[in-house]
Amino acid sequence: MKKVLIKSLFFFAPVLVLAIAGNYFINAILNHTDYYKIGDDKKVLILGNSHTEAGLNDTIIEHSINLSQSGDSYFYNYYKMVKLIEANPKIETVVIIFSNNCFYIEMDKWIYDEQHIGYKFPKYSQLISLRDQSMLFCKNTGSYLVAFRDALRTKFQYMLKRPNNLFRKFEWGHYQGLAGSIELSKKDIRTKTGFYSDTSISKIDLKYLSKIVYYCMSKNKKLLLVRTPMHATFVIDNEVELQKM
Repeated sequence: MKKVLIKSLFFFAPVLVLAIAGNYFINAILNHTDYYKIGDDKKVLILGNSHTEAGLNDTIIEHSINLSQSGDSYFYNYYKMVKLIEANPKIETVVIIFSNNCFYIEMDKWIYDEQHIGYKFPKYSQLISLRDQSMLFCKNTGSYLVAFRDALRTKFQYMLKRPNNLFRKFEWGHYQGLAGSIELSKKDIRTKTGFYSDTSISKIDLKYLSKIVYYCMSKNKKLLLVRTPMHATFVIDNEVELQKM
């Protein structure tokens, strides 16, 4: 058994080293600001989850671009914002979601659970620090490794063509208005109210909202926190905790 493990180590070690080295090389290239240009006329950057994705129309709000996306936590929005401001210093204002449901403890899972890390990490992996990648690895090792593999493949495929606007190719988000109203079934209501039953505050997401605030202050950018309406069925009273923050 020991010999088998040793042989496996000798086989996988070079592959692992090659993957890490290749990922480092690709990240160094893809971090160049030229891949993240949004246009000199864009002064307002809109970020957030499905609420801002569907609620803030960047064809109406002058000189704005909406890169919100469903399921985006403050963790991923932080890295998205930093790179876009770095690449587009003419951005003057950042608009970001600030609703009660952003801070439920369950939202931590929107950072590292199988579904979200598998979908979100490949979009932003070239931006995320080693320290935060270590956090993701510790929180959900198996899903992180799968997402790392998928991210490496996605970035390699991009490198073969290198179209402009990486954030478009990687689908960082855009305005998607709702057509009509949404009818909620009893099953939907039970699922949602169960999901939001714990009103404890998400420490991880709060940490990255703080990082967003301090980064905007350091770059002299105006930050607007937008509170959007929520369906009455889903409102869990964490207003006291929210105001304490």
